[in-house]
Amino acid sequence: MTRSLLALAMLTSLAHAGGDDVAAHVTAARAAEAKRDWAAAMHELEAALGPRFDPRLSAELGWVTMQSGDPVGARNADVTAADFAGDDAVRATALYYLGLVEQHSGERAAARVSFAASLAIAPDLAVATALVLLGPGRPAPQGCYDALAQVLPARRGGWIRDGSIVRELGTDLRYCDTPDRIAVASITRQDVTLGPRDEFTELFGSLYAIERGTGAVAIAPFAPGSSCVDHCAPEGHAGCSETSGCTIATTIPGARSLRMFPDGFYLGDRPDDGPACSPAASGYGQPGAITCATQRHVAVIAGSRSCPEGRYGLGIAVYDARRGRKTADDPLAPSIQRDGDRDFSAAAPSYRFGDIALTIDPATGAGTLAIGKTREDCLALLVP
Repeated sequence: MTRSLLALAMLTSLAHAGGDDVAAHVTAARAAEAKRDWAAAMHELEAALGPRFDPRLSAELGWVTMQSGDPVGARNADVTAADFAGDDAVRATALYYLGLVEQHSGERAAARVSFAASLAIAPDLAVATALVLLGPGRPAPQGCYDALAQVLPARRGGWIRDGSIVRELGTDLRYCDTPDRIAVASITRQDVTLGPRDEFTELFGSLYAIERGTGAVAIAPFAPGSSCVDHCAPEGHAGCSETSGCTIATTIPGARSLRMFPDGFYLGDRPDDGPACSPAASGYGQPGAITCATQRHVAVIAGSRSCPEGRYGLGIAVYDARRGRKTADDPLAPSIQRDGDRDFSAAAPSYRFGDIALTIDPATGAGTLAIGKTREDCLALLVP
């Protein structure tokens, strides 16, 4: 098994992953790997991880675990790293490692998907060679996948349609939609203050509010007071999470307050008022999901179809955007639910669920939702 150049670069960054204690464990792990002492390397990496989660450490643990002869443990570590990595290089590395595990287990179609997904994120000679050596072939329809990162678009983040252009917003986003408007908050900076009983975070960025009826976009910076409070930090106590959450304030009429707390997510002109956000992608969006909000619908593609052995299959839930909720407790069921898969024969990321399809332009981030013969532009597209 050959290391990719991305993996080697990731190893270098691991030495600075989290302070002197982490660096010492990583250095010891690399020394053990050089001696092919995989058990010692696993011990050091597990110690480096400790209670924290770092996708780089998880991906490296997957590689070492595979070398030790434990493909099940390696698969679990690689899947976790691939689905939760915020960095493209780490995600590409984890997908390559996952493909090696799948190839070793005789799952050639799955390995082909993993290698291709890794290459779509970042070109690498070792990964390209592994894919070529697998030979020709395509995954079967209605496939089941170890990680949703295998079938999600290579580019992550959020995009909104503003007239004839599509704006890319970044990756640290908060999302809400109501019958009247769609709101996407793009956070560019967070200043954290740790108190004796809580953690206070001041938020900076811009909120993009899209009028559903017209598609008009209003943009405003966060107003003073936009912040999060975590009453469970530095130490949790009973009920601390119930009062922890975030409020983003702006000057946009109808979107002056985006409130995100455990009792619900609300968008309106006052923190204590306003309609509840739809259940489609409230707050942070859904990790490992694709959300497309149009004038008439909200479509969410996720790993909602059950597969054997803990794997995922894709499903779509389509909500009627004109049906709102007064409170977060009001039920709002999807109007359409279908199983489907990614269409690997298409050049652009495309997903098909019977007569429903979502296609994403990889260059611009523009999304198009087709329901039967009706085509709708995604006013907002999120791929967390």
